[in-house]
Amino acid sequence: MAPAGDVVALAGHRAVLSDGDERAIADLMDQFRAQPYTPPGWSDVVAEVGERLAQYLVDRGDLVRLSGGVTFTPDAMDQMIGQLKEMGAGRSFSVAEVRDLFGASRKYVVAFLEEMDRRRITHRVGDERVLR
Repeated sequence: MAPAGDVVALAGHRAVLSDGDERAIADLMDQFRAQPYTPPGWSDVVAEVGERLAQYLVDRGDLVRLSGGVTFTPDAMDQMIGQLKEMGAGRSFSVAEVRDLFGASRKYVVAFLEEMDRRRITHRVGDERVLR
């Protein structure tokens, strides 16, 4: 037995998806790859593949669900973190600077930066973030 999120499953257990589910997931993930910094939001993901498959993608680690209905792939998050770290530790930056860096809306950037604070990659000082 192995924990998988809030569920316990037999070790080595893999969900079996229908061909239709596999196609829906592939189409959705294509959308995430096409626009990594402004991907579909959670409500769009659910509308596209349904609540069950959407949660499956989070549980499997294909999607990261953030505040405000923002959803990224782990690869996009890693790319964004890497670009922030290139700015240099101790450097402060505003939401607007990060928005411009990624060409994303404030909604996406704020959710991303809140997650970076939670992961202790950045911390908020007033209206700016500082890299740790």
